[in-house]
Amino acid sequence: MNRGGLYFYAAIVAESVSYLKTGGSLILEIGYDQGEAVSSLMKQAGYEQVRVIRDLGGNNRVVCGRKE
Repeated sequence: MNRGGLYFYAAIVAESVSYLKTGGSLILEIGYDQGEAVSSLMKQAGYEQVRVIRDLGGNNRVVCGRKE
């Protein structure tokens, strides 16, 4: 299964839900064009306050979300 380079993000997001305590955060470094896709994976897994953070060059670089 190759979801356009998202395979490992999908696996990490799915598994992380069972490891994080309520209030814990998942923070992932991403490629500049993966912000929307990784954000979507996190929202589907139940993460709240999901956001994409840009680097100093203005490129999407990090996606973070909180387990509520």
